[in-house]
Amino acid sequence: MVLGIKSPKIREYKILNKWKGLSLSISKIPGITNSLALTNLFVLKKDTLQQKFKVDLIEPKILSNQKDADSLWKNIRNLPFYKGFITNKDETSTLMAVSFDQKVLNDHDRLKVVQNIIDLGKGFEKETKVRVHFSGLPYIRSMMAEMVLKEFIQFLCISILITALILLILYRNFYSFLFPILIVMIGVVWSLGLMALLGFKITLLTGIIPPIVVVIGVPNSILILNKYRLEYGLLKNQMNALTKATSTISFTIFIANITTAIGFGVFYFTKSQILEEFGITAFLSIMGTYLLSIVLIPCIFSFLPPPPLGHLEIKEGKTIRNLLGFISYQVEYRRKWIYAITLVFLVFGFYGLSKIQVNGFIVDDLPTRHPVYQDLKFFESEFTGVLPFEISIDTKRKNGVRNLDLLGRIEDLENLMSHYPNFTKALSINQLIKYGKQTVYNGNPNRYTLPSNEEIGFILSYVGNIPKNSALTHSYLDSNSQVLRVSFQMSDMGSAKMSQLVSILKPKVDSIFPPKKYQVQFTGSSILFIKGTNYLVTNLFQSLALAIVLISLIMIYLFRTPRMVLISLIPNLIPLVLTAGIMGFSGINLKPTTILIFSIAFGLASDQTIYFLTKYRLDLKSLRAKGEKIDPNSLVGKVIQETGLSMIYTAIILFCGFSIFDFSTFGGTVSLGVLISLTMIFAILTNILLLPSMLLSIAQSEMEKD
Repeated sequence: MVLGIKSPKIREYKILNKWKGLSLSISKIPGITNSLALTNLFVLKKDTLQQKFKVDLIEPKILSNQKDADSLWKNIRNLPFYKGFITNKDETSTLMAVSFDQKVLNDHDRLKVVQNIIDLGKGFEKETKVRVHFSGLPYIRSMMAEMVLKEFIQFLCISILITALILLILYRNFYSFLFPILIVMIGVVWSLGLMALLGFKITLLTGIIPPIVVVIGVPNSILILNKYRLEYGLLKNQMNALTKATSTISFTIFIANITTAIGFGVFYFTKSQILEEFGITAFLSIMGTYLLSIVLIPCIFSFLPPPPLGHLEIKEGKTIRNLLGFISYQVEYRRKWIYAITLVFLVFGFYGLSKIQVNGFIVDDLPTRHPVYQDLKFFESEFTGVLPFEISIDTKRKNGVRNLDLLGRIEDLENLMSHYPNFTKALSINQLIKYGKQTVYNGNPNRYTLPSNEEIGFILSYVGNIPKNSALTHSYLDSNSQVLRVSFQMSDMGSAKMSQLVSILKPKVDSIFPPKKYQVQFTGSSILFIKGTNYLVTNLFQSLALAIVLISLIMIYLFRTPRMVLISLIPNLIPLVLTAGIMGFSGINLKPTTILIFSIAFGLASDQTIYFLTKYRLDLKSLRAKGEKIDPNSLVGKVIQETGLSMIYTAIILFCGFSIFDFSTFGGTVSLGVLISLTMIFAILTNILLLPSMLLSIAQSEMEKD
């Protein structure tokens, strides 16, 4: 973690003393191994009697006047080893580097340690009126964890409020509003308990599962209650109506829920821990909420009074009836226009799809005005960057590092990297050896160069005796002196540019370190991030394909014929193409947080198709059983009238439910909300217009053949 300040006051001895006090206070926090600032830098001093270097502090005493401060700055200027690390080029900014115990980094205690550092930094701000900037991966991870927890509570409350209002507007009945909400609340408790039992933490992804359970769970109750009210209106017997409604609708709801759950569950196969936890928790939570709905709604409503005569149907009003009549008319008489408009939109969708780029940034989920984002940009502007980038060089033999030729190659590598402005100066064994040579020559900064053949043995004997636990030794070498690391800090340039840069660097580095003699690897959290991004994008594409295959198998089981399976898939694939097209036109990059939208949206959109086709198949089967003449226009029109209302209201709930994520602080969550909401709009249009049009065209074509 790093802390930075930018002010003319950093030359003043009072401010420097405060800065030193802050560094010492931070170093005393449990879980912190070291805190390095310009007031307590480690320096080498020559011990000629024992032929070794001693490690001491640059300024062990308290600065008592401005003369001491000026002397400190003079000493720092004579230390090329620290140049570019502790101060910027014009010496108007300085940073403090804080090292964490590795155990604390991956533990919940990290949040407490980071907060202690922030509190101390804010105290420095208050005393000196100089703003402190914070950054580094421990800080970024901790801040994002706190934000996730706040949003988790916020979105859960908003999702419950929105769905409750929609239910109240639809039914205008207290029981029909209260109990569906109570059931999804039990589902939320189930999902949170499941996470705790499985040992999962609330992350950026698992934190949105409870609101999703609310949004997806409520339509189950709507479908059951609609069917119950319809059957009660026909049978006038409450228990018979509940029994028939449950037996009739339960299988349809099961298939709808399993397809939705598959859209989430396929993330379990991505081999990413975060996505695996998200996938399995979401899958089990959705299916658990389905079971709660199908069991508790009939049980609860069997104890309640039957629906009042005035509440036997959702109060759709004249507007909705006219809308469904309009849709039936378009499907029956203007199918060619529906096909033509769909084709035009598909062309635009595929064109937009071709413009999508795979790219991700470490903090691109945060808005540009957020303090975490702004502080990272502060360090990039003042110190190039704070994200680790390392090059590991394996000499393939023990003690292979102790070679002047190798030091020359490392020098060539560092000169190569200096031509790329996204990287800081290197930190390597070369820099330490140069510093050792400077120290041997009484601190002359002009001697900060690699030793000659005559000097190398003498200098290495001194350097080899530097205490291993010193901050100066860093982690340059392994214990066998076979593998060395050259470390840089870099800016958050994005996975696309980073991948391109690595592909340019690799052959140039191989020319310096021939692969036959050396094994070179690029590593560090920056490299891990781009590799992780590219890996996840590939795996998420595979997850989408798996979701399509699994849902297709369900469609095959339901509808048996390949043609019906194709008809069931087309209305759900088109919305994905249109959403991808919008991403391309609006410049939304393809990254792990956006590509997972497609399999989720495909699972949700399939529900609409299942509702429609299941009703169509049942009515068609009923007509054939009675031996009645089948009129395709009347049949499709009747299905639109009976299922259209539930489809529209379900889409409204999903649209409103996912729209709450538009107000998230995280860009990925915003994209999830916006794009899934848009996909739901496209899905209801394709399922209520295109799907019946295709059914009608096929039915009429078969009649003409007969």
